[in-house]
Amino acid sequence: MLLVVFVFTIFSVFSQKKRNDLMDVTLISNSGDTTIVQTKESYFNEHSFNSFGYYFEDGSRGRAHPDQYKKIIMGTKYLESIKLRSSNGKCTKQIFAERIIDGPMKVYQFRYFKEMVYTSKCIIEVFLKKSNEECAVPVYKETCPHTYHMVGQPKNRDDILELFSDAPQIINKIESGYYQRHDYATMVREYNRLQSKWNFGIFAIF
Repeated sequence: MLLVVFVFTIFSVFSQKKRNDLMDVTLISNSGDTTIVQTKESYFNEHSFNSFGYYFEDGSRGRAHPDQYKKIIMGTKYLESIKLRSSNGKCTKQIFAERIIDGPMKVYQFRYFKEMVYTSKCIIEVFLKKSNEECAVPVYKETCPHTYHMVGQPKNRDDILELFSDAPQIINKIESGYYQRHDYATMVREYNRLQSKWNFGIFAIF
């Protein structure tokens, strides 16, 4: 009898821990339909850009793809489906990324774990997108805080200059070296302020 109770207790603790590892996630399809599923944040890896793994209530697994779902809500994190500009200038790749700055120009990021031979490292990739344009542009890649790994940067300086082409003040700062890739948040906030002032000026004229 004691053995049965012991086994049952161990199983209950294990089951509770397994449930506690999972978090509720809301999937919003392109048509606006919502589905509640569960996932583990530890599942995020470099493949999660292209699809998002989750569990149904019955324990079966599924995957959400960015061409089918426009948004994923996971706690305070909102992942949106965005398209990336490819080397030929077309929006051929679609991914999930978290919007961290909103406005005329938006900043998206995706944080994931990349498996290495003997370890793994946490990486953040950053993308910029104008509200009136279809494509987002990769701008920066870094390791997560408190890790020390070198990460190669996107080779698309011309794309970034084109992105800020309607803000000569920012272009000058990029050309002079005042702004570097890691200054993306400051650049975008300055760009959004300039756009707001310009739009306010047009409104005041009329």
